Order: sequence, then C-alpha cells, then structure tokens
Amino acid sequence: MKTNLFRLLILFSALLASCSKEAQDTPAPTAVAHSEAATIQSSDDMMTLGRQLENPYTVSTMLKASNNLAARGYSTNVNIRTTHLYVRFLPKSTQEYYLMAKDDALDIYDHPLDYEIAQSGGTYHDPSIPSDQYSWQYCAVKAGYKFPAIQYEVLAELYLPETDKAVADASSLDLLENEAMVITGNSEPNTELRVASFTPGGRIQVRNVFQYRDFRDNQTKTVDQMIGLEGAQVRANRWFTTHRAITDENGYYRMNDSFKNPCNYSIKWERPDFDILDRAIFGQATLDGPKKSGDWNTDITGGNQLFYATIHRGAWDYYYNDQLRNSFGLKKPPTRDNIFQQRVSLLAKDESATVNGDYSGWRAAFGFPHIRIFRSNRNSDEIYSTTVHELAHASHQENRGWSSFNNVDDVITESWARCVQYYFTLYRFIRYAGGYEWADRYQNTPIVRTPQLHAYTPMFLDMCDDFDQSYKYGPTRFIDQWDGNYYMLRPIEQALSTASTFQDLERLLNSTGTDQSATDYYNQYK
Repeated sequence: MKTNLFRLLILFSALLASCSKEAQDTPAPTAVAHSEAATIQSSDDMMTLGRQLENPYTVSTMLKASNNLAARGYSTNVNIRTTHLYVRFLPKSTQEYYLMAKDDALDIYDHPLDYEIAQSGGTYHDPSIPSDQYSWQYCAVKAGYKFPAIQYEVLAELYLPETDKAVADASSLDLLENEAMVITGNSEPNTELRVASFTPGGRIQVRNVFQYRDFRDNQTKTVDQMIGLEGAQVRANRWFTTHRAITDENGYYRMNDSFKNPCNYSIKWERPDFDILDRAIFGQATLDGPKKSGDWNTDITGGNQLFYATIHRGAWDYYYNDQLRNSFGLKKPPTRDNIFQQRVSLLAKDESATVNGDYSGWRAAFGFPHIRIFRSNRNSDEIYSTTVHELAHASHQENRGWSSFNNVDDVITESWARCVQYYFTLYRFIRYAGGYEWADRYQNTPIVRTPQLHAYTPMFLDMCDDFDQSYKYGPTRFIDQWDGNYYMLRPIEQALSTASTFQDLERLLNSTGTDQSATDYYNQYK
C-alpha cells in the first residue's frame, strides 16, 4: 500500500512539473480608477441560504389545489400527474461531475431550489460536506429520466403546469398554480387574477480596461470602457423551471419563454466545451443576480466576477468565434469529447504568482483543472492573452498527441502558444484602440534570456511577419529574415502535429524564403 501511494505521488509530482506555463514578463499595470456603484460586490462571496419553503409543485399539493378550485366551482380539467422529479446528485469525482453536467437537458444548481436565498453569492457548498469534496447538485428532471451511474436522491415528485402541453386553456393552469402558491404560503390569496407574463432578457456588460503604446504617436494610452459581453450563458429560474439565453456580440440576450412572476437571474460561467472554476476542484464560477420581474441589465466592473468574465472572453473567442479563429486557420482547442470526456476547466486563481498561468492536460485525470489563470489585478488584455496562451497549449497537446506532447522542446511549445496569443489579442483589442500595439511585448525579446523566460521566443511570430526586430532593437535581438508571406499559422500548426525538436522543424518548415538558412534561423532560438 505504501509503495503504491509512493509511486502515485511521484507520478503526480512529475505531471505537475511537466505543465506548460506562461511566464510573467510584464509588470502588473496600475489599476484605473472607476466608480464602485456598478461593481458586482456580493457575488464574490459564498451564497447563504434562508428558510426552506413549502414546495407548491408537489403532486399532492397540486391535487389539493385542484380540489379547492372544484369546491369553489372552478373546473380545471387538468390531469395532474408526475411530470418531473426534483432530485439532487452527489458526484464523487470530476469524471462523475462532468458525466452529469454534459447532459444539456439538465439545468444544474449548486444550491437547493426550494430555499430562500438570504445572501447572494458566487457559489454554495453544503456545510455538511467537506470543502474538498463535491457538494450536492440540484435540478428537476423529466419523469422517466434515465439516471447516470452517480449517487442521487429524489426529493419530490412534481407537476409543473407550464410544461403540460395537453392543456389548451392556459387560464386553468394559472388558476391551479396560483392556488398551490396560496396553499403553501408562497402567494397572496388571489386565484382569479391572471398575472401578466414577461420574457426575461436584458444586457450584460463588462469592464474593458488596458494600457497600450500607440504605434502612431508612440504615446502610452489607457482605455477604460464598458463593452457587451458575448457568449455568456444567462439563466432565469423560478422554482424548478429554468430558461436560458446566450448573450450576443453586444451583450444583449432574450429568453424564448416567459414567467408570470419574478425570477432569479444568474450567469453560469461555462459553455459546452469549457468551464470556469472559482476554486481548485469543486467550485463552479457563477454570478448570482437578483430576483425580479422584467429585464436584468448589469455591468461587471470589478472583483472576481470581472476576472471570470475576462477569462470567458478569451475562451469564447478561441472556441466559438469561428470568424476570428478561422481567419488564422487554427483548429479548436479540445472539445468535451476529448480523451478525458470532459470540458477543459480553467481555474481563476486570484493570487500572486511568478507565472501568469499554467496548463497540464494530465492534471485533469486527478480531478484538478487543466488550466490555472493567476493575478486577477492585471488589465483585460493581459488576462485575455494568458487564457488564449494556455488554451493554445491544450490545442497543441491534442494536436501532437496526449502522450507525445511532453517530449516536445519547451521553446517550441511556449513560442507557439505565444504566437497564438499574440494574434488573438491583437485582433481582439485593436478594435477598441486603433493604434493598439502588441508586438513590442514579444518581439523585443533578447537572445540571451533568463532561465524563466528562456522558452519564450518570437520564433513562430517571425515566420509570419515581415518585422526584423534586430533592425529596430539592435544586435542583441533575434535576426528575422524570414519571408513574411511564406508561412501562416495553419501550416505551422499542421507541422506541430508531428514536430518535437528543432530538427523536426527544419525538416517540415525547411525554407526561410531568404538567404538566411533554416539551420541558422533555428539555432538562435535554442
């Protein structure tokens, strides 16, 4: 037993040591002053529950409501039956969690749905369960649902009137639901008034702040603005019913269904292929919004929520901004159908570190996140760029082969990730500042590097541009005589599917298009 544990610890240590990192080579910028009035404050804290509410949607309560209405002369003609089950799951591992979470038909919450929320927060963890284990996960499933091999408990049999398509008279369902609310103390007695419905929607904006050197006048400038947040999953739920919508490029969203009473708004920081975490293993990052009727418009201006939102921006562009990614000819990072059968997880780890982030594909096998992003005090372009950098490692590993990736020269892996992050960041942020300059941060790299920065070179950038940094910055910089029209990102990424060494690159990408030989070109980066 001790021998097996010892071997496991050695293996785990080796896997962590093999992770790819983005070194911190730029100082943290000075934060720009902003109004705290619109800052999402409470969502950085843990959610606190209030009292448990009596459930109005149980089959027994609905039958009682129907009988009450009949006694007063109302005939609903509704076949009350079990349409849904209110359940909770208790996953024992990351694999079990993602087995449950990959079912797109389920709207999963980390808190019970029949409790008041005393204090809004980012996440909730059942206090009876150790913090280093998964907490109960709650949802409503349709009757007849085939449960996965995960521990679960049925909490109640439900009749959800709004899902009963067999009833043509919507007013009958309204009367039934209102009476059930009265019986359970969740509504004022008013069974004859039909409440006007509303379709949840609104706009989500995020603070976009960064400093840059304007190449047009060589001046340092600052951008601090609110922009629409694209691709965020906004949820509106009331009791056991959830409607969802995805924000458009300007941050607007609108559900396809409606409610007649106030609903709870929230943002769950996940998409089909990636997941943002707020703790090392067991914390799904969420933004718990208000309970209200009508639209929910909010500005995310600070705190951990801004950190999550900015990571989301980078991951969204790499995965789902097909126009941007395809313009570079790049493949998607690993989808949830990868070798581990789970989303790529990104941990937003708000702490000081000597690196901006790191990646280890094998870390997920032990229930840990693939990617960690550090230093939330950085500006938007830096956090965005780090997110893309680490996802480029994930894509490279899948492209090269999960086992073979660890044999690739570090200069190749880090220089490629740096190249990818350069293009994404430049093309994303130049739309906010016409003179946005990003090349100086990576092109002005000395040939003699510190051990920490040795692997980070402009090697692949130099293959794609027509900028010779040695001409601008002097002979201590790399000599780039590569023909900028010769290689684009797609053929380089294709070559990296088999390349592990500089010799491989010389064989696969063997012409600089100039009088500088491939051997001389690669030698300076080693």
